[in-house]
Amino acid sequence: MAYCHATDQRMLLESPTAPAQIELGDWRGGAIATALAQGKTAQALLDQIPGLTPETVQGFLSLLLSIGLISPLTASLTAPESGAAESEALRQWEFHDLLFHTRSRQGRTSQTVGSTYRFRGEIEPLPVIKPQPDDWEKIALPLPDGAAIAAQASGEIAQHDLGFWDVLESRRSIRTYNAAVPLTLAQLGEFLYRSARLRQVFQMEKMDCSDRPSPGGGACYELELYIAVYQCEGLAQGSTTIVRNTIALGGCATGIRIWLS
Repeated sequence: MAYCHATDQRMLLESPTAPAQIELGDWRGGAIATALAQGKTAQALLDQIPGLTPETVQGFLSLLLSIGLISPLTASLTAPESGAAESEALRQWEFHDLLFHTRSRQGRTSQTVGSTYRFRGEIEPLPVIKPQPDDWEKIALPLPDGAAIAAQASGEIAQHDLGFWDVLESRRSIRTYNAAVPLTLAQLGEFLYRSARLRQVFQMEKMDCSDRPSPGGGACYELELYIAVYQCEGLAQGSTTIVRNTIALGGCATGIRIWLS
């Protein structure tokens, strides 16, 4: 799973499974890496790429082998040597999935993880709430009943609410629905209120952040929530909605608005 990529005017050769990166400062390093996409002997590399010495090729191959960027092959150059084959678990990974897995965890890479603010002073952060389209219709969704809201605010469970254990145990994947009983605006409103409402906007590290029911990567919430309507009373089929809400004094959410395209 080795790959080359350019960064900061450098060409790097690395792998999600390798403990180190190799900086390719000469075109011949890239040529060797490209040639090794297929099985090659050291002599074949010397014959194929000009300007190389046997010592250079052997040293470079030893370096690649030591950090796991290449694997030794049998004499036929078609199969790994005994013990050099990838594990069955590793073979089942897609390259981009394994790269993401490695880069998003501390201790597996020298790159920073989390909030780096690398564009501070160059690019202004986007607003917490995307500006409202002027030509979109506004519809106020009903709020859940007052008792449920009060119970949620106090940390208690309303009488009609399920406990966390009940929610986990009753979870199912439902892919067919009763077309004769469409979703109601009240149901949609309660679902969005409990899952996507904007509870508070505050400033942290010189940027606006927000507090919402779901986790959002350091209170950034970089993804906008859109809803494609199929069947809902009061909404046209196929309309696209952006979930929004208003904030009253004290940062307490008063309701959710959806703007229809």
